[in-house]
Amino acid sequence: MKEKSCERIIELVIPADEGRDAFESAAREVQKTAEMKGFRKGKVPLDIVKKRFRDKVLEKMIRTYVVRKLSDEIKRQEIEAIDIPYLEDVDVQDDFSIKVRAKVYVWPSIKLANYRKLKIKKKGDEVTEDEINETLKRYRKALLPSEKQGEDIDEKDLPELTDEAVKKWGFENVDQLVEDTRRRLEENKRIEAKKDIDKQIREFLLKNSRLDVPDTWIDRQFESKIKNMAETLASMGMNNEQIVNILEPRKDDLRASAEDDVKLFFIIEEIARKEGIEASDEEIDVRVEEVAGRYGMTKDELINYYKNRGKWDDFCLEVDHDKVWNYLINIGIKK
Repeated sequence: MKEKSCERIIELVIPADEGRDAFESAAREVQKTAEMKGFRKGKVPLDIVKKRFRDKVLEKMIRTYVVRKLSDEIKRQEIEAIDIPYLEDVDVQDDFSIKVRAKVYVWPSIKLANYRKLKIKKKGDEVTEDEINETLKRYRKALLPSEKQGEDIDEKDLPELTDEAVKKWGFENVDQLVEDTRRRLEENKRIEAKKDIDKQIREFLLKNSRLDVPDTWIDRQFESKIKNMAETLASMGMNNEQIVNILEPRKDDLRASAEDDVKLFFIIEEIARKEGIEASDEEIDVRVEEVAGRYGMTKDELINYYKNRGKWDDFCLEVDHDKVWNYLINIGIKK
């Protein structure tokens, strides 16, 4: 398989004397918790541990010594890894020399789309009287007797809305219902217009940029999408079989979407670097206040929540990316 631009292959040979010492050290660690009939826990003779628990000893040796040696080699070669290395092969020879082959992921080479040529077509967000009347028609249908609710009734035969009738929905009068309908339709149109703008930018950047991205990042994003969708379906009362039946046919599309998500992350990061875009402390503070207010928390509570979960950097990064996104929106709309 062709090596991606975001991948580096490292091949390392650990001498026999070092490998033998590493195996001895790992065996002593395994010995501390080894259990075997006829011996107390931690008292199994070392020679027996090396034979009966060889797989555990090798696993321990790889997770500690081999990974450390690989890390040293990555530093020696001055490789700026963006993820933990993936051990493709670890071959321990009879003399305890060790051959290691690992894949290291680095920042991908990116050919950016010419985002300064981005053109955005804005959807109209004005609400027409016909749209308002169509919504009001549903309210009028709801005033029909229950036995006629499913019937196809001509509009002229529908009950008229009155101040008394609309009180059942919490409105004081018809004018208030109409105004609420207009407001909700306008908000929906604003949301749809924003989604359409986001879609245009996403498609433009993905179509016109060229880059390879780490498989491990795609895997994690794909697994996250599957997990989130499964949880959503479960919250709707679906059982495991139903969830699998829904997710299975969509896995290819979800994986393609995951790859696009990862690509977009690197593209946005590259634009931020190129344009020197970074959220200020004040901008991050504004976002903290906004999110904290949404969840009924204080600013300090929200910050501690993210920091305690190791998510504070992700929060700040999201603010950075939103700033890049708004920069692109301004470019596209001005065209």
